[in-house]
Amino acid sequence: MSEKIGILFHSNSKVWAFAMEMAVQLKNPNNEVFLIDVTKISRPSWISFRRKKFQRFIASSHNIKLVNYKRNYLQQLYLIINLIKQYKTGKKMNKFPGLEEFETNYSEVVHCRISAYLGVKDYEFEEVSLKVFLRHSLIANCMENFFHKKLSLGFTKFIVYNGREPISSTLIKLAQEKGVSIVIGERGSSNSKYQIFPNSPHFHPDWWHLINAYHNKNLINSKSSNAIQKFKENKLRGHDTYFSENWNLSKNNNIDEDIDTENYILYLTSSSTEFSPFSKFNSKLGFQNQFEAVKILAKICEENREILMIRRHPNSIGVDGVDREFKSWLPLKNMANVIYVGPHSEINSYELVKKAKSVFVWKSSIGFETLTMKKPTYALGPAKWAWEEIYQCWTVERMREVIKFPIYPKITDNVIEKYAFFMSTSGERYQLFTIVEKWGVELANGERIYNLFGERLRSKVINSLNIFFKRRTKRNA
Repeated sequence: MSEKIGILFHSNSKVWAFAMEMAVQLKNPNNEVFLIDVTKISRPSWISFRRKKFQRFIASSHNIKLVNYKRNYLQQLYLIINLIKQYKTGKKMNKFPGLEEFETNYSEVVHCRISAYLGVKDYEFEEVSLKVFLRHSLIANCMENFFHKKLSLGFTKFIVYNGREPISSTLIKLAQEKGVSIVIGERGSSNSKYQIFPNSPHFHPDWWHLINAYHNKNLINSKSSNAIQKFKENKLRGHDTYFSENWNLSKNNNIDEDIDTENYILYLTSSSTEFSPFSKFNSKLGFQNQFEAVKILAKICEENREILMIRRHPNSIGVDGVDREFKSWLPLKNMANVIYVGPHSEINSYELVKKAKSVFVWKSSIGFETLTMKKPTYALGPAKWAWEEIYQCWTVERMREVIKFPIYPKITDNVIEKYAFFMSTSGERYQLFTIVEKWGVELANGERIYNLFGERLRSKVINSLNIFFKRRTKRNA
């Protein structure tokens, strides 16, 4: 069956590399493939000549069509005027305004990205600056106008990367309305691999199927055993191999002298901005709100005369450095049986784990690390490592049970192996590239294609400064 496939990419080098790879793999006599370049949709980007030259080569050598977004300044001016009106309405009502004057309501798409910027899902609209609102809303609405024209060309499938930020999520929303199928990709277990997800990389139950199916299909050999061991070691020193990020550079090795308690219940929070703009990609398993779940946890701890220590996620603050989640944790912070450790604290979370009786998380992957540290660990939501029921703490009754009788299950070693095996070795290997990173890509012949002009120098300077000042990596908002 012939298909008409659109593959989306923009200025991000990982998105671009994934698009080039998919275009080459999917092009055959029965398929008509289009590379859709929306690099200019958000803001002018200084894309390198080598990247442009390479994508032209891919298109011409494989008979792939390039479709470029062309900036319409009059149209954008009209959109900006309308969005400013919407922004003023939102400010008066202190409520996120609907974007109903456009054909599709993109409130959830824009809300998702503003949440990532502010560091909190439930924010006051009066905290949103005009610049932030305009940036994400304008992208969504430019995408709408652009793709309404392109969707009329009869596409049968669109391929996007990640699927959360406004460019790809706007396309997903339009495709869903038009009945066009969507394929979502994400980074694989290394910077030379990618992964295709059945629904979305943000739909956690998908991971359970992928992890177990991968383990059943593939045998662990000496090479993968080394990768599994290295993955576990890296995780326990604060390095996330899967995303090639260091999250604990600013942490010291010792617990603060002010906290000398031990045998407490430890809750390690998740970032509340880790959600998809599409309800079908957000699991309904477990507690849907971590704040409400931890209130119950604190109350049960109080009933059982247990101390609950809450360790805030370092990335639960906004990109601007403001901690807007604090008001949600304040009622818990004031409870007599709660010890609260904020997101700016220099306390090493692993030192807290060592002195804990048991550990609770919502969806956080740090639960894998605490299991590796031989601590009884429970998930209040569908964490990626919690496919076995024994780790799922999704009811008040189950919460009471595990607080009274915390156990470290015998099956944990098998779970750790499966999870580490998938996270360290899974994914499809790129055929066009040997390395895909933020700065650009490396080809099989060793040639490097930098994404932006000056990217090489800028990347080295930023990395050196992060290491020198021991700064944690800021998440992308």
